[in-house]
Amino acid sequence: MRKSLIVTSLLAFIATSVFAIEAKNGTFISLEVGSTSYDVKVEYKTFPFSYTLSESGGSQALKAGKYLGEVGRVYATIGRVNAEDSILNYGLGYDYLIYNSSDFTPFLGATLGYQQVDIDNTSLNLSGLTYGLELGVDYSINKNFDIELGYRMNFNSNSDAITTSYGSVELTIENTKMWYIGANYNF
Repeated sequence: MRKSLIVTSLLAFIATSVFAIEAKNGTFISLEVGSTSYDVKVEYKTFPFSYTLSESGGSQALKAGKYLGEVGRVYATIGRVNAEDSILNYGLGYDYLIYNSSDFTPFLGATLGYQQVDIDNTSLNLSGLTYGLELGVDYSINKNFDIELGYRMNFNSNSDAITTSYGSVELTIENTKMWYIGANYNF
């Protein structure tokens, strides 16, 4: 009973507050900083043995796009991960903005991109396509400035193999996870 009352109250709040604030239109640019981690699966083909390495580092990104009113926003992004390996991300994204009567606007989004990975001192090429989901909240400071907090998870299966003295070894980047804060300027 208590759960259904809470859910009903939440749905009523959302229904009465959606689109209560005027939806944004126009272009924007954003600078993001955050923390990114990714998993690399190492699989020995000669032996039935594999393990997963987790790497992490700080990250920065530049995002530019256009608000589409009540429909959300679209953008292009370029980012860099400061990890042991050199990782650059290029992508396109769409966020559905959940407008309400507060200065906080939650959002859900999808991304599609290309991840360029260069591993020092090897001939491995783990670059390839990525796709992902994100969620977050945007806080409107004024008409021109917003602060955004978010979490983005990209999926991929970019892999390459090398031959070592132990036989063939395949490396696969399994996913990339990023927590970030962004400062948005709205034109």
